[in-house]
Amino acid sequence: GVTVHTQCYGLGRDCGAAVGGDLWLCDVCTLKDRGLKDPPACVLCPVVGGAMKRTSDWRWAHMVCASWVPEVGFGGADVVETIEGVQYVSKARLG
Repeated sequence: GVTVHTQCYGLGRDCGAAVGGDLWLCDVCTLKDRGLKDPPACVLCPVVGGAMKRTSDWRWAHMVCASWVPEVGFGGADVVETIEGVQYVSKARLG
């Protein structure tokens, strides 16, 4: 696992309200609890593992990678639901 700030992960401004005092798991760890054996690969870089979110086309990307690729953005007004715009990144630049 990896430690992340819930706010940096896109769960909103008030981390306490977003988590509610319960054990919080990122999207990938939630899937691991449902049987995912290996962490998904980031579509934007070659690194496996880390703080990832699902992309709008059902792949995965690191939050930090999405922050540094100009074609990519975050979907959702107050809470980051997905990483969007991966389809606009040239295939030569994808991880």
